[in-house]
Amino acid sequence: MVTLEKHNTEVTNISAHGIWLFHDKKEYFLTYKDFLLISFLSSAWNAHREAPASHYPLWKQELPFSIPNEDVRNDFMNILQYWHMSFKTTLIGLACFSLFLIGSYLITKVINDNKSSYHSLNKTSYSGKEVKYELQLIYIGSSTCHFCNVPAIPKSVNNIRDDLLTKSQKNGLGFSMIGISKDMVITEGLSHLSKIGRFDEVTTGKGWLNAGILKYIYGEIPGRAATPQLLVTLREYRMIAKKTNGNSSFRGINSEELIARKVGVEEITTWAKNNAYLPDGSLVDRVTAE
Repeated sequence: MVTLEKHNTEVTNISAHGIWLFHDKKEYFLTYKDFLLISFLSSAWNAHREAPASHYPLWKQELPFSIPNEDVRNDFMNILQYWHMSFKTTLIGLACFSLFLIGSYLITKVINDNKSSYHSLNKTSYSGKEVKYELQLIYIGSSTCHFCNVPAIPKSVNNIRDDLLTKSQKNGLGFSMIGISKDMVITEGLSHLSKIGRFDEVTTGKGWLNAGILKYIYGEIPGRAATPQLLVTLREYRMIAKKTNGNSSFRGINSEELIARKVGVEEITTWAKNNAYLPDGSLVDRVTAE
């Protein structure tokens, strides 16, 4: 029998489910789920626990109550140890499970993002038909550029693409869209381009030394070194032979002329709202009839 000296209350029994208390000629049962009892046991644990060197926790001699029976004392301490270890194990289990869920989500997201990214790069509309004149829409951007990744850019670029495709068909020209990303990491560049539009040709890697950037910013068609930007050029391909069906084969470029260049979010979005406006005759006047 255990007597709570300060409260004149006796602990008549201890089990794995709770404690029976005898007070004022009445017996009461308290479960360990009871808030007050749990708080008391937690305080007792923190105040009187020494090192867990033995099978059950070691306690200082002074306890809030006296337990004259050694067996009851051992049972009581084992219960406290069981409660503490169960609580600790539960927390560790929850933490591990949470880390597992977070890790699974991140891995799945990366895999799905890569799948969707590379799949969208295959949505080309290039027919493969060889023509002498071709209108080129060229996008230059980067995954690390904040302005290249604003939501308005992909929508504007695709609207401009559709408008220029219609204009090229109306004027009897071929059409293709080229994507250039100045990312150093190739996969990051491909992922960025997949979010921008439907390209017929892409190039990425080497930063500002990318072959496309060297040509369209620092080389043959120089321009402002900034992203995002769109260029429209008109290419004239070199005819090398006539096929047996009467069609011509073209290889190499005779000339490539800049038609328009839009730099920055404001210029690109405004141009999209204006249906990718090109001055009247800007295409027809440059096309030389065979």
